[in-house]
Amino acid sequence: MKQRGKKISKVARLAASEERRFSEMAGRAQRSVEEQRNKLGELNAFRLNYGADSVSPGGVSAAHLKDYQSFLGRLDQAIKAQQQIVRDSEQR
Repeated sequence: MKQRGKKISKVARLAASEERRFSEMAGRAQRSVEEQRNKLGELNAFRLNYGADSVSPGGVSAAHLKDYQSFLGRLDQAIKAQQQIVRDSEQR
């Protein structure tokens, strides 16, 4: 009977250890998701602010306008990539 009690005790300790380990993993995953969401929020806010400072076509050179549009395009690509990272983090 004592042998059985020792085995049950060992299994209970193992289960508690696994539960702590999974809990820590879940906490890290949740923090990662929040970090990625924060980065996405920052990118969106930057895009909104930068896009609001629109350049009037008559006041700048064509090259400057082209650079501005190119930057907005790259910023939009970064936002899409970050959205995918958030989705991937949520799935993990």
